[in-house]
Amino acid sequence: MTADGTGFNADEDQTSGTHCNTDCSGVRDADWDKHVDHVPDTPANFSCSKCSSGSGPCGKQVHCDAAPSRQAAWDLVARDLVGPPFNYDSQTAFVIGNKLFYQGSGNIGSWHACTCPSTSNGCAAGNAYLQWLAVDDDNGNLNDGTPHMTAIYAAFNRHAIACTTPTPVNSGCAGLSTTRRR
Repeated sequence: MTADGTGFNADEDQTSGTHCNTDCSGVRDADWDKHVDHVPDTPANFSCSKCSSGSGPCGKQVHCDAAPSRQAAWDLVARDLVGPPFNYDSQTAFVIGNKLFYQGSGNIGSWHACTCPSTSNGCAAGNAYLQWLAVDDDNGNLNDGTPHMTAIYAAFNRHAIACTTPTPVNSGCAGLSTTRRR
């Protein structure tokens, strides 16, 4: 039973094993630390082995196959932007995350590339990682970093769907006031 008594914890495994949530009676939990194994989902350790076939990035059922992407988005706002070096409060982290998600997701062709059982990355121009970096960028040059690049990289890399190039560097206007001057 979940802590709030709304139902029983869900099992996200679609094959024959288990991948149980510890406090979620819904279909999916975006916080990997609320799963019994407390391990971030990646294409190799989750999608390829625990999702049934379909049209997702790894050739698996799309909602199941979205676990690494969903968890990366959650990690960005709930772990990486609220931790060092940014140390944003939760509200600020979610505002930044919302901007990246809504502005950066429109041109995504596929959240990441994947070949089961073990290869994945976010290096294609139409993958979420590079699209979110493009939205975060403030000068049109990803090679010199973006205001929140290390947080975006950490979130996506934790789930094996980032890209090592360009090198993650924070630069730009992240620390400036968001109020407009007239």
